[in-house]
Amino acid sequence: MSSRVTHPDTEAALDESNIPLAIFAELDFESGVTRWHSGTGQVNWNGEVWVGAGDQGEISEIQEGDELQSSDIQLGLNGVDPVIIGKALSENFQGRPAKIWLGVLDSDYQIVGEPVGPFSGTMDTMDGEVGESGKIILTIKNRLADWERSKTRRYTNEDQQSEYPGDLGMEFVSQMVEKELVW
Repeated sequence: MSSRVTHPDTEAALDESNIPLAIFAELDFESGVTRWHSGTGQVNWNGEVWVGAGDQGEISEIQEGDELQSSDIQLGLNGVDPVIIGKALSENFQGRPAKIWLGVLDSDYQIVGEPVGPFSGTMDTMDGEVGESGKIILTIKNRLADWERSKTRRYTNEDQQSEYPGDLGMEFVSQMVEKELVW
């Protein structure tokens, strides 16, 4: 693991036994960025305030292997008001950035050095469960998931204009389709 750790204080803390850890998640929703951590209370880190999810938050196992492949992470929040679940599910979130870090804490639960990461990905799906205790589960796909998606770009002037308005690089492509060239 030390190959990913860049701060010497963090690396030294990882050599200790019984290390308190915290997960930090930054989710860039259209309505604004939310920052959560796996502990309780508020933590100031990286110039931002991170809200503790405590026992209400959960995260799936982060898969990593020798092969280059896409993996998902699921973040869950339990005990959510049904009104908030409705607002969350109507939020425009799909394809927006998400980052996750692993932080090492000292005995006073303060961050040691710099958290490891980030795991960078995009928010993909969100499911909500309403009942005695509401629950939201957000799936985050890592950047490798984009390699598996087909590209829908075309070599047409219309497609070029949608991406780069005013660019005339594809202006005559449609005329070239049946054009006979004499050498």
